[in-house]
Amino acid sequence: TEVNRQIDKYDDIVIDCGGRDTTSLRAAITVADLVLVPFIPRSFDIWTIDKVSDLIEDGQAALNPELKAYTFLNRTDPRGSDNKDAADILRENTIMGFLDAPIVNRKAFGNAAADGLAVTELRAKDVKAIGEIGALYGKVFQG
Repeated sequence: TEVNRQIDKYDDIVIDCGGRDTTSLRAAITVADLVLVPFIPRSFDIWTIDKVSDLIEDGQAALNPELKAYTFLNRTDPRGSDNKDAADILRENTIMGFLDAPIVNRKAFGNAAADGLAVTELRAKDVKAIGEIGALYGKVFQG
C-alpha cells in the first residue's frame, strides 16, 4: 500500500526485506519491478538458491509476471576460489540472472550502515567500496 502511494513521487523505491522468507518479502515481490538477491559465497547461503528461486517464480506466476530478479555476490573475500565457485552456481540459475558485480566484505560498508549512510556518503572515502557499489548500480540501472 505504501509503495503504491509513493510511486508517483519517486523514480525508484528500494525495499530492503532482509534475508529471510517473510511476509514483507512476499509483499515486496508482488509490487517490485526488480528484485536483487545478494548471496554470500558460502555453502549454507548458496544452498538456499532453490528456495529463493521458488519464491521468485511463485511471485511471477501468481501476481507479478513482469518481475525481474538478479543475484550478485555480497561480502566476498578479497581473493580465493569461493567467490568463483559461488558465482558459477549462481550463473546456472534459470529463474534469476547473475550480475557480475561483487561487493567485497569491507569495513566501510559496516561503518556506513551504522551511521545510516551509503558508503558514498562517508567522510573517509573508501574508493574500492565506492567503485564496487558503482559497478553494481551500473549493472542494475544502466544494463
